[in-house]
Amino acid sequence: MKKAKKTIGMLVAVEIGAVLSRYGDKLTDVSETGFDVKRLDSNDYTMYILKSGAGEIAAAAGTQFLITKYGAEFIINFGVVGGLTPEMSLAKTCVVESVVHYDFDTSTIDNCEVGRYLEYPSIYIPAPAELVDAAIAAVESGSFYTKAEADQKFGTPYTLPPATADQLGGVKVGDYLDIAADGTLSGKTLYDTIAASVAVKSEARLVWNTHVTSPNKFTTWDVQIPDNVDKICITKGRSSSSGNNTEKSIARGGTTTYDCNYDFTITFQTNGILHVANSYKTLYPLELWIDGYHYPTLADLLTQVTAVESSVTDLQVALCELYEEKEEN
Repeated sequence: MKKAKKTIGMLVAVEIGAVLSRYGDKLTDVSETGFDVKRLDSNDYTMYILKSGAGEIAAAAGTQFLITKYGAEFIINFGVVGGLTPEMSLAKTCVVESVVHYDFDTSTIDNCEVGRYLEYPSIYIPAPAELVDAAIAAVESGSFYTKAEADQKFGTPYTLPPATADQLGGVKVGDYLDIAADGTLSGKTLYDTIAASVAVKSEARLVWNTHVTSPNKFTTWDVQIPDNVDKICITKGRSSSSGNNTEKSIARGGTTTYDCNYDFTITFQTNGILHVANSYKTLYPLELWIDGYHYPTLADLLTQVTAVESSVTDLQVALCELYEEKEEN
């Protein structure tokens, strides 16, 4: 009696390029409305490969379609998710013990954290213990194909092409991934991108200034600088003593020397203290004019953008009210 062929469903989020490269012209396009589907026929099975797009909702819809439309007995979820880590390697098997529904959000209704169902104590939903135990037992028993056996049964193994700046093994790299020249993959966020731009383009802004005078005779003298000051520019008073009146710039944590009849050592300590020291006790007080500068952070710039947007909105409302008042008069 001829053994019935199995029907397998393969769900692919975005890595369809690797599948197409692997099976090539062996695939038949059987796409349905709303779903991109390819069919692969072999002596032992028929596999339907569905490109679902990213996200658990898309994955759930695609999975249900494979089961309902084609009667899939097994579902294979193919992709690189979780595999781009140092802990993973080829042919390594992982057993899932818990899952997170990261798209599930009822927080506006019940104040429950995103991803958590009220009946569970945390966002992590445990997999059925009997399934986890069965999976672990299967792995430990060795009842699965070795790489050589799989290559012999399913054909020549697919080898990922070298990663480039635009392609990761046949998979297009999105806006939030970087590939170095040596092929190293790293993740980035929109804030990382903006912050890098801010670090290069932002200029220090004057946020504080003061005029201070030391005691008449001193060897050390401290001046407290505000926390938001990242760099200071100091100028010696012209009437208190002779010496160099050149402006000196010191970044927080830096040190400079200043010639004011005496060679003062001036340190802008990381705790915000401006520490002035001299080897000999001075005969005259020292006057300093100090300007404090701040390098805008990403948070500062985003706050300013939000404030500008709010001001523009207020202005638009005011203009509309003036226009309506003019029309009424």
